[in-house]
Amino acid sequence: MSLLGGRWSPARLGAEGDRILDLFSPRYVSILVLLFVAASFSRRPSSRRGPMDVDAAKYVAMTTVFLTWIAITSLWADVDPLENQKLLDVGLIALTVPVVWRIVSHVDRAILSAMVKRLLLVASSAIALAGLPGLIGGARRVAALGGGPNVFARIVGVALSLLISENGAVPLRPLLVAIFGGLIVASGSRGGMISVALGVCVIIAIRGVADARRTVKLAALSAAMVAFLVGMSPIGDRVAAVFRLRVLRLTIEEQYVSGRDEIAMKAIQYWESNLWLGGGLGEFKRVTGDYPHNIILEIGAEAGLVGVVLFLASQYFFVRRLMLNWRALDPAWVGLWVMYVIAAQFSGDLFDSRAIFVMPVVALLLIRQVNGKRMQVD
Repeated sequence: MSLLGGRWSPARLGAEGDRILDLFSPRYVSILVLLFVAASFSRRPSSRRGPMDVDAAKYVAMTTVFLTWIAITSLWADVDPLENQKLLDVGLIALTVPVVWRIVSHVDRAILSAMVKRLLLVASSAIALAGLPGLIGGARRVAALGGGPNVFARIVGVALSLLISENGAVPLRPLLVAIFGGLIVASGSRGGMISVALGVCVIIAIRGVADARRTVKLAALSAAMVAFLVGMSPIGDRVAAVFRLRVLRLTIEEQYVSGRDEIAMKAIQYWESNLWLGGGLGEFKRVTGDYPHNIILEIGAEAGLVGVVLFLASQYFFVRRLMLNWRALDPAWVGLWVMYVIAAQFSGDLFDSRAIFVMPVVALLLIRQVNGKRMQVD
């Protein structure tokens, strides 16, 4: 719910009573569930601690420091803390990271990894398939359930990444890969296309030569499905039309970037005027009516250079371990982290990019399983 649900609520489907329905949104329900889970795991975790466990603990501590600083900056923002939705968003991320860490520290990790992958695959696939009516109906940019196309592309990217990384049998895998790839393109999200493509490349790279035959087979079958959909169905025509418009025409020919360059310059100028401490949480949007569409610029503008340094310091513990033991890490979690990091440079605010903070915990602790055994870590 925390990763996929975001700010969605039943009110987006056109139901009445927005304020009441918001209480049943994934954001609020997630807070209650996380508090319940945190209270349930009151006993101490196993004393067996490897290098990954130590780095995970350091990562959680540093991320908590970073998020605490982000929350503190709301004190000098000209926004009422009780009405500052970004403060609630940051609080949810700050609650999610240590609770996920505590869950993984208590539960059998092999079982948990398989279970989380299946749940994420089913949930993200369901949201992806909910976008099919828009694609069939000729929507200009495909999304689902009242959400935006950029977020939709990321959620479909989760489904696609898990399909490619999954070892077990998945019914109609090549067809689903082709459909999900088409939906990402049909969303029109150029940042989504780039981030998903790079995330999938990382997954394939970590899987290594041992899985090359399987990867080539899946790629060939998926390409055949894509060729069929493009050549023999109106769905393929619509996907191709979106690609021609959004990528070939707007991006390459006209160099249109949806005003991202202008908003980036505003964020840089605002950051320069509040260099060290930033303007405060939510202040940039209050002043400009928009957000930077880049996580580094958002942190810099609202939390200053101190916030950027703390953010990079928190990610260091994961990147360092990734460089040292990339073969031991599960390609699915690393690929998803890469996907969200790249996507956060094009669209989405801190809360939209929450997987950047959660995925390292999962990747560090749910080590890759090979022939039923955890890989060795240096």
